[in-house]
Amino acid sequence: SRSLHNLFTSIGESLANADHQVTLLSNFNSSLNHPNFRHLNVLGEKPLPVDNIFEMKAMADAMEMFRKNTIYIGETMWTNPSVLELWKTRRSFDAILIASYLNEISMPFLMDYNGSFMLVSTPGVEYFAISASGNWLPPAVVPAILLPYDEHMTFLERCVNLVTLLIMRVYYPAVMHSEQEAMLHKYFPNME
Repeated sequence: SRSLHNLFTSIGESLANADHQVTLLSNFNSSLNHPNFRHLNVLGEKPLPVDNIFEMKAMADAMEMFRKNTIYIGETMWTNPSVLELWKTRRSFDAILIASYLNEISMPFLMDYNGSFMLVSTPGVEYFAISASGNWLPPAVVPAILLPYDEHMTFLERCVNLVTLLIMRVYYPAVMHSEQEAMLHKYFPNME
């Protein structure tokens, strides 16, 4: 999304100003011009998907759009020679920052990588980010990202929250993750 591009550009600019070498991968062109900052548009010359998740009326439509665009971006990214050249140098990176949710297509950068890895979670405490780090949160305390609840849930909201999280735990691995994993195995057959 453009908002994540802007967020990571700001983080990259701050790191570049602190004399770090920064390379940003995104689907958008960058306007930042800094000697320590390099930007790589993973789509190359291919068009950016024009779907707007905020215009979706049903969650199923939004998830289908997200699924379709993630595979398109992943296929384009891992056939981009510039991305592959960058991938070959990943062990020299001091740190890798990745947006936390539903972003497995960028995980090959972590293969055989021993530096710092950070998941950036813009919605705050969120199940995808926390569980990817190996921690599970109790559904009675932390609301699912798909629901409008806050941490002060009623009993009914806690029950709905639990059901929503269970559905997400079945749907996401069965549909989203399995398709991303199959796509990645085409390019990284040894990836586990």
